[in-house]
Amino acid sequence: MSSYIIEVSDECIGCGICVDLCPLNCLRMGEDNKPYLQYEECWYCGCCEIECPVSCLKMHFPFLIY
Repeated sequence: MSSYIIEVSDECIGCGICVDLCPLNCLRMGEDNKPYLQYEECWYCGCCEIECPVSCLKMHFPFLIY
């Protein structure tokens, strides 16, 4: 599995919407007020990336999807 699944850019405003919307509660807010993936049980649903108001999240898939 990839060492990171969610990449957060510097444009993050720390709103926490991605953390609130995660269906598995995998995301947490870090000390730098940016989200990070706490658990590797991510479903790759993409709601964090889709619903981000400033489009600062990028999801990296650790496998190929056909």
